[in-house]
Order: sequence, then C-alpha cells, then structure tokens
Amino acid sequence: MRALVLLLVVACGGSGLPPISYQAPSAWLCLPGRTDPCARDVTIVDLHPDGTRGERPPTPAPSGIDCLYIYPTVDDSARVGNHTDFSDRTKIAEVVVEQAVPFRRVCDLFVPLYRQITMGTYAREDAWTDEGLANAYADVAAAFDAYLAAHPDRGIVLIGHSQGAEMVTRLLRDRFDRDAALRARLVIALALGGNLDVGVGQRTGGTFTAIPTCAAAGETGCVVAYRSMRAGAFIAQPDPGYPAGREQMCVNPGNLTNAAAVASLTAVYFDNDAYTSYFGLYRARCVRTADRARVLAIEEVPSARPSPVDLAAPQFGTTFGTHVLDVEIAQDNLIELVRRAGLAWLSSPSRSLRTSGSPSP
Repeated sequence: MRALVLLLVVACGGSGLPPISYQAPSAWLCLPGRTDPCARDVTIVDLHPDGTRGERPPTPAPSGIDCLYIYPTVDDSARVGNHTDFSDRTKIAEVVVEQAVPFRRVCDLFVPLYRQITMGTYAREDAWTDEGLANAYADVAAAFDAYLAAHPDRGIVLIGHSQGAEMVTRLLRDRFDRDAALRARLVIALALGGNLDVGVGQRTGGTFTAIPTCAAAGETGCVVAYRSMRAGAFIAQPDPGYPAGREQMCVNPGNLTNAAAVASLTAVYFDNDAYTSYFGLYRARCVRTADRARVLAIEEVPSARPSPVDLAAPQFGTTFGTHVLDVEIAQDNLIELVRRAGLAWLSSPSRSLRTSGSPSP
C-alpha cells in the first residue's frame, strides 16, 4: 500500500504518466473474495407501487462471469490534471457502493483504482482534457491487461458511468472491436452517461464497427448506452455533435427491442446502509432531435410510495439532465440484463469455460 501511494503522489498528473502496476492487490479498490468496500450485503428491499415491501436475499453470482467496473468522476476539485492521491478513498468507495456493488448479485466484481481527470480539467481546453484522459485510460488498459493475464477464459462484463463510460468506450474500441476472440468473451457492456454514436437507424457504424447495440434480453457481445434527461427538459446538442449518417446511441434498458417505446424502469437507491428497489418508479423512452441528439427521457410514475428523488428539482432540468442518476434510475433493469446475458454466455456451446483458480488480479 505504501509503495502504491508513493507512486501516485510522485506522479502528479503530467503528460505520459506510467501506468499503475495492477499486480499489486492495493491497486484495486475491490476484488472478489476479500474484505473491502464491495464485500457487503447485497440484499435488496423491494418497495412496491402500493407501498408494500418485499425482500430479495443475495443469490450466488454465476460462476465464470466477471464485472469490471470503472467509476465516474469523483474528484470534483478545480485543480487541473489527474487524480493521483489515493490515500483517502472515501468518495470512490461511496459511488462504488451505490453503483457497482449491487451487480455482485450476478457477477464477481473487479474495481481498479485509476488516475481519472478532475472536474476542473473538463473546464479547460480540449488539449488538457485529451492528455488527462489518455493518462486515465492507460491505467484502465493496464488493469484490464492484468485481469486478462489472470483470467484468460471467463466471461467479461464492462460497466462504466460518465468518465468511467469514456474509459469503457475506449477499451471496447481499442481491444474488443478489433479482436474477434476477445469479443467472444464479452458478455455485455454498459457505457452509461457517455457520448457514443451509431449509424442512423443502425446498431453499429459509429463508435464501434463490430460491437452492436443490444437488441434483445439475453443477447451477448453487445453494448447498452444512454444519456438520461428528465422528460420535457431541454435536450442539449452534444459538442461537437454528430456527422451526417450518425446519431447519438440510446438503448432503452427497459425495452432493448424498441428504444422509442415507453418502458418501465426499476430504480435501486442506496440509503440508510441498504439497497431499496422501486419497481416501475420511472418510465422512459429514447427521444431524438433534429440535430441527431438522442437521450433517454425519464418521467416518474405516480404511486403510493414516497419518491427518494424529486425529478422536478431545478438541477434535473438543466442541460446536465439526470446524469448523476444514470445508473440508479434503471439499476434493477441493468442487473437483470447482465444476469440474462451471463446465463446465455455460459450456456453457449461455442464457448469453452474453465473456472479453475481463485478470482484475483
């Protein structure tokens, strides 16, 4: 631990940072089978529309399916550069507990630390952002390589939100999109709150050449991506927009077959040290504008339950939309998508699965 912290403090965010060594267990916030922030109860309390409650105890994750989760921007400082000091991991652990830990119901969870860019970096010129994101991705790629070396034949689920979605997108494009053998190991990818595009009316042809958007529950080797907004709110034109023939990727996690159809979403919120699901709390559909922006438009469904989030709050009506809730608003749906894709991957006769060995980096 001391050596890792020293490495990160010395590397103060300049260009060309050498990647972290992920052979060290301390370079991972979470690994299966050890006591860390992810080793917690994943019981889900179900709060039904009529106000009644149920409970879903933890279920063993399918053997042979791993989730690699890349967390969003947690360094909200104005300082420009990469986050390099991991002596205090509280903020990282908080978002991981909220967004990633519930997926332990359907996969073994791996969470690498990485030197993401700070919020202040996004406010600077593109050159600063590009350099910082390249440093961040070098870490994520190194973590993925360490994972691959230790686990050469398990099913892979990639999950990322916001800056984490950018990292997942780069990993998919750089490794999976050009490697058929690696694509065969891709169970499903969730790139949430990112900025991906696709051919208009198509499943590929934009960000990815060979990796399609998911079109059916239980499909493997595909990606789910969306940017969420409150229904009726202003939809911002993404910068720099999309070229002719391409549009923003929007996959409705409640209805993979028809993204434009209104579908029910089940949120999972973490509060008072417990996970609570709200079946059908939201309904959503992908909507598009003339300038080829497409977003997942969210609205609350009235019920007897007190809603944990007020979608009418002013902060959700800005161009930032409901970005901070991208994962939680549909987390039960997303977990189910991973579960079904994982079972399909495991049962596929074209794949040979060997699950011997302990899950370590």
